This record gives sequence, structure tokens and C-alpha cells, in this order.
Amino acid sequence: VECVCLGVLIVASPFGWLVRRQAAAPGNGQPIVLAHGWGLNAVSLWLLRRRLRHAGFGPIVIFSYRTRGIEVERAAALLRDLLARVHATHPGPITIIGHSLGGLVARYCLRRYPVPGVRRLVTIGTPHRGTIAARVGLGTKRLLPDATLIVKLNTADHLPEQFEVVSISSPFDALVIPHRNADYPGACNIEIRAVGHNALLFSPRTAALIVENFASASP
Repeated sequence: VECVCLGVLIVASPFGWLVRRQAAAPGNGQPIVLAHGWGLNAVSLWLLRRRLRHAGFGPIVIFSYRTRGIEVERAAALLRDLLARVHATHPGPITIIGHSLGGLVARYCLRRYPVPGVRRLVTIGTPHRGTIAARVGLGTKRLLPDATLIVKLNTADHLPEQFEVVSISSPFDALVIPHRNADYPGACNIEIRAVGHNALLFSPRTAALIVENFASASP
């Protein structure tokens, strides 16, 4: 299933710009900002966005950024600007949902910048404490468990005390090794079994967990 999902993402990747330009429905006034993972673009989030819109949430905006080189600092600054624009037009509590590297970009942004309106962070398949799989990737060494970026993000991190933070992961994720490194200390950590790294974006259980979290959160 993971191979099929990866194949779909590769084939659909050239059409990412179409997804990025689609207007988001107004929804219930709870803005959501989606951030894709490494090597992906906006098209990878199309199905998840569709499911969340069907559940009545929105407006939903996709944050697309350059992943080559793991330029988390630059991406975080761009995310801050997008969050400011979303907050200016939709002052309701903002939720950031980041897949893989997108979760680390969101964490860096929330630690580095004041972001009015943000209430919740949801990460999906994010290597919060790094991954040894980064050893075999081109330009991914910044994601190793002992890399400066990962150590910095996990030193004196108080985000789970400041925001509602949920980390969704899977022990079948072959890109987050060991799988426990997807756990975010202090956050609500949820495991989905028998689902791979990219398949988490296609799994209806992922969307259902996000919707359940929204419903159970305090007003």
C-alpha cells in the first residue's frame, strides 16, 4: 500500500500547482494550514484537505515550500508570513497540520516567531527526534537524531505547554527509524498501525483522528 501511495504521489506531483491555486471553501471558520513533507508538494495533501473540508472545517490553506536542503529556517519564516495573512482575514483559532518535514517546519516557526491565532499543531509521520533513515537520503543529514537542527528543536521545548499538540505516527513508517522518534514528548501521541509514511496521508483513520481531536478540544 505504501508503494502504491508513493507511486500516486510521484505521478501526481507535476500537478501540485493546480492544488495550490484552488480556492478553499469557507467552512466553519476554523482555519487550517497544511504543510507537506520532504520531496512532496501541495498535491500530497489534496485528499486530506478534501476530507477535512467534507467534515466542515475551513478555510483550509496549503503551505507549499522548497524541501531540498532541509531549509527549515527559511520555510518557517515563510510559514509565519502565511499564518499572519490567514489570521488577518480569519481571526478564528488556527490549526497547523504538518506531514513529515512539515511538522518540523511548524515547530521551528512556533518556537522562533510570535504567531497570533495559532491554537493547535498536528503532526503526521514527523521525525520529532530525528531518523537514522536520513543517512541514506541526499541532503537529509539535518534530520539525523544527533543533527544540530533536531537537538535545537528538542532543547527546552515548551510548545506542548503553549499549544494543543497531537502527533500521529505509525510503527510501520519506514522513514522514521526508530519509530519511537515520531513521539513528541509532552504531546498527545497517537499510533496508527499497518500504515506507511506516505500512506498516512491517504488513510481515512488519519483524517478521522484529526476530526475527533477537533471535536473533543475545549471551545
